[in-house]
Amino acid sequence: MALGSKITGIDGEVGDLLKAGNYIFALSQSQGVLVLDGGSMAVLDTIPGIVMAFAQSKDGAVWAAGGNVLVRIDTATLDTLNIALPFTVNDSWGSWHPGSILASPTENAIYLADSTTVTGGMDVYKYVIGDSSSLLAPFVSISSGKILSGKGLGYNPKTNQLMLMAVQAGSTPNVSANDIYGFNPSNASLQNDVSYSGPYYPEILLFH
Repeated sequence: MALGSKITGIDGEVGDLLKAGNYIFALSQSQGVLVLDGGSMAVLDTIPGIVMAFAQSKDGAVWAAGGNVLVRIDTATLDTLNIALPFTVNDSWGSWHPGSILASPTENAIYLADSTTVTGGMDVYKYVIGDSSSLLAPFVSISSGKILSGKGLGYNPKTNQLMLMAVQAGSTPNVSANDIYGFNPSNASLQNDVSYSGPYYPEILLFH
């Protein structure tokens, strides 16, 4: 293996990447979503205004968000569909982490966090694909005084739980109070809460 040359047409910082079908989707800080040909690596299309990405739902579509919209990208035609959100989506470039967006592996649904411009938020929304009413209110709101940390979202396939990572809001030593929450993905009931101490600034949940 060897490092190739820089891909023409991509400028500035690039964070999230996703390979879906014949395309590679890349999130650029300055350009939004860039769609690359999976073979030639040529930039085929750009979707501006996107600041949070990526999730791939059970129907195969790729999802991203920016401004006040959740965007569905068809991986065959590259057509897009905008779904209105009741909050403004903020980016994570200041202290980069993967986008706070997640696809359910068991149903055709997308989870995304309502985070602030500086720190993680308290609310997570669940969009049941095709049902706009599912976005009328947050699906989960974590405890007062806590904020999501890093990506903040994960899905444990063994326990079938939506997992959230949180820290105590504020500066050190507040951020030493960490929680990992497990929620029922159907009714949003809290099933477990694992607390631990240390200024770790957790970023990503991994499962094996």
